[in-house]
Amino acid sequence: MNTKKYYGMKHFVFFILCLRVITSSLQGEIIQSVKINITPTSYIKSKTEQEKGKWLQRKPHESVKDYETRVSEANKIAIRKQFETEATAKYKKIFTQNADWNVMQIVSYDHNKQAFLIKSEICADFMMPVPFASAPAFEAEFAHFQLIDPDFHFEGDVVKFSKLTFKNSRGTTYTYDINKPALASITWKSPLSSQKDVSEKNLKIQACINSDSQITNVSVLINGQASRGISVVKNDGCNFAVNQDITLAKGMNEVIITVENKAGKSVSETRYVNYQPVKVTHHQVDKRRLALIIGNAAYTRSPLANPINDATDIAAKLKNLGFDVILLTDTTKEQMEHSIDHFGDKAKNYDVVMFFYAGHAIQYNGKNYMKPVNTSLSNGDDGWNVAYDYTPVDRVLESMKHAKCKFKLVVLDACRSNLFRSSADNGLSPMMAPKGTFIAYSTSPNEKALDGTGRNSPYTAELLKRIDTKRLKIEDLFKQVRAGVLERTNGQQLSWDQSSIVGEFFFNH
Repeated sequence: MNTKKYYGMKHFVFFILCLRVITSSLQGEIIQSVKINITPTSYIKSKTEQEKGKWLQRKPHESVKDYETRVSEANKIAIRKQFETEATAKYKKIFTQNADWNVMQIVSYDHNKQAFLIKSEICADFMMPVPFASAPAFEAEFAHFQLIDPDFHFEGDVVKFSKLTFKNSRGTTYTYDINKPALASITWKSPLSSQKDVSEKNLKIQACINSDSQITNVSVLINGQASRGISVVKNDGCNFAVNQDITLAKGMNEVIITVENKAGKSVSETRYVNYQPVKVTHHQVDKRRLALIIGNAAYTRSPLANPINDATDIAAKLKNLGFDVILLTDTTKEQMEHSIDHFGDKAKNYDVVMFFYAGHAIQYNGKNYMKPVNTSLSNGDDGWNVAYDYTPVDRVLESMKHAKCKFKLVVLDACRSNLFRSSADNGLSPMMAPKGTFIAYSTSPNEKALDGTGRNSPYTAELLKRIDTKRLKIEDLFKQVRAGVLERTNGQQLSWDQSSIVGEFFFNH
């Protein structure tokens, strides 16, 4: 079935409606078969008055005047209601026997409601519930359906169905019942497009389910096979939501969601997902990796407990992940700047370079500086000599820039206290990430990071937990770190990152 045609109004040639009914004159006598020239309202009103008049004629002792004065209003209403009911039944019989039901036409298909919009000149438009999987057959056979026992009522001159059944030549029936629970609707959230190309074996699918009755089963079919462990949860904007990780087979995958409720089984639109693993090349494997790790803790004022542990633990992890590691602890300004310059020269032969720093750092005049251990500034200093006594983070970015590596990573677990009384701003400031650079901060701009009470800072502890997760993209890695830091610090610390990398990077392939 070409599903696109269901989204727009289909163009039909409407035939001239020729409804022949047996109408009666205002005296109630049948005269001939003609087009309906009396509306339900007119017919029922006229017929009611006729029958009431006949009823009064059969009561010679009851004049019209006596009827009007002696009969209570309640009884008048009851008598009229009886005649109206009889007149309505007669009109419905005439309408049913003579109306040309075949002039009904399909207008469109609503995927969310899983129903066809059907239009006709003999009745009001209505939505015929048909599961998505059955929609092509229903549409193809619609012109040849037999209409069985239509149940309808009149609202003024408008004919509205309460129930009707369509039946094809094989005996298959489709029923519209205004009192019957509706099929559940399934709306895709991800993937949004009908076809998607991916390079990852695992895919997260999301869908919104709305149902007027209790859902009894939800299934996700991948190439016709049901995926296990499917669950739905309450969700704003829809009754339930599907949020599921599925595993794809290589090549084209057909993904369908089915939902069962009291009305039956609903079937979603099909999503076609083409999984083609990326061929591994030299640059994608990133065999040549280099890291410079610095941890400063032994400050004369405001010493820190964890940076040495943070630096040595990160260095050990990176060695296991294939990095050549340069590890320095408690460095002076001269040592820091020499190691950064040497790091930049050496990085020219590598695919990936990473700089990790744990210790004190500040921003001054909009720039970020790392504090060597041989620099001692007191609370009374105004910070004017920061640029001379501290090491700028920009020096690291410049050394990486000249190396022209594919991926450049900077991780700053710093800014663990406010070193100045007034001249320096709180926290670190955002930096421009040069092309191919990912910069991660342990806390948000202008905020302070916590040193922690365990072996590692909260930030480094969360990074160590996740850095060797297989096939975890760097963006997703630091999102998970951010969530972990928030939880570990009871919402006090929110890590942050900036990226201009092109392509995908994994610490652990």
